[in-house]
Parts: sequence; structure tokens; C-alpha cells
Amino acid sequence: MSDRFRALDLASLAGSIPDKYLILKNKIERLLSAHSIRTDLEIALDMLLSLEIAQVQAEHSIQAGQARSWQSDAALALLNSAIILYVRATRTSSKHRRNFDFKSEFTDKQKVVHEKLCDLRNDAIAHYGPGRLDDGQSWHVEAVCIPLDNPEDLRIMTGSRRLFKQAPLQDMAKRQIHRALLLSDKFTQKCNADVVDEMNELCNDKEFVELTLDHHTNLADFFTSEEEAERALDVRVGRVTGTVNH
Repeated sequence: MSDRFRALDLASLAGSIPDKYLILKNKIERLLSAHSIRTDLEIALDMLLSLEIAQVQAEHSIQAGQARSWQSDAALALLNSAIILYVRATRTSSKHRRNFDFKSEFTDKQKVVHEKLCDLRNDAIAHYGPGRLDDGQSWHVEAVCIPLDNPEDLRIMTGSRRLFKQAPLQDMAKRQIHRALLLSDKFTQKCNADVVDEMNELCNDKEFVELTLDHHTNLADFFTSEEEAERALDVRVGRVTGTVNH
């Protein structure tokens, strides 16, 4: 393994160290969860920013008379996914990830917005329901009718209406996700510092140092290529995005 891409895999270490190092194990797992939650919120915010571009392009396609456009599909997917990721990060429990109590850090107004987004996810996105919004619109509406414009053609017509643009909701969600992201970043930094402090306490423990030797990993394997690993190491602190082929 190239030293350039060698790393100590703390997640792997936490999964196998003895109970005497339980404090470190808990701190590593908290950091993993905090990072995962922050990533969900970062992606959710990115999706809402991309949504605005997709919506503009979708409207151009509609005005050009196109019956269907990938941009309208993308806009609908981005809006739904952003809300799902926000709720998953701030409320949904999982046996695979620890939770952070966002609600206790929200203002009363932010708590109201939080509940609106959670209700929307539960009532209309994850499960089928009307998803009533503040302006009276519904997230989706279905119709079964017989058009009466032509007495010679009285066939049943079905129709569906889906929201892919709702400016007040999008602005509200962006503000809420941004607030949650700031809290998440602060919590992640605290968890990171806790792991560093605990590792420093153990650096003279010979048994612990021996244990770490079995948990070296190759970053090129994690990032699926040396080129992508190189990009991550060059940035080192911050977020790097890209695509990989499998």
C-alpha cells in the first residue's frame, strides 16, 4: 500500500477495540454520526439550490410546448429528496446512526417550520396524503372526471397535479436547513475535538498503539481510485464532491 494513501481507519478500530477503550469507541461513533448527519444536510441544501435552476429550465421547456422534460422530473425529485434528507437528519431515528437533538437548539419559530417539514415528509412524501401547505395548495391532487365539452365523447379522464415549484416553501426550507447545518457543523467539530483529545490520552498506551496497526486502510480503495483519493487529500479539510465509476 502506498504511504500516500495509507490511513488509520477509526471506524474499523471502534468496531473491534476492547471494552477498556469504550470511551474512545463512543466518541468515534458520535463523530461518524455527526458527520453523516451534516452530509445529509449539505446535500439537502445543495439540492434546493440546484432546484431553482431545474425549475427555470423546466418552465422554458413547458413554454416551448414540450409535453415532458427531464428538468421537471429533476425538479420534483430534488424538492422531495431535500425534504426527506432534512427530516432524516433532524428527526428520524436509526439503529445505524446516533441522533442529535436539533429541536432543543431551534427557536420557537424554527420549531414550527421543523414540524411543517416533518409533517410534509410523513403525510405527503413518504406516505400518500394531501400535504396541505400554508397557501392552501396540496402536494398532489388526483382527479377522475368526464369532460362535457363534447357530448359525442364522454369518456372518463383521470388527472394528476404534482407540485415541483413552491417558492415560499422552498425559501422556508432553505433557511431551516441552513440553520440545522450550522448546528450540525458545530456539533461535528465538537465531536472531532473529543476524538482528538481521547486519542492524545492514549498515544502512550502500548496496547492501544498495537491495536491500531491492524486498522490501516487504503484511501484509494475507499474513494475507488487514486485520482479521487488524491483530490480528497489535496483539500483535506472541507467538502469534495465528484463521481466514481464502479
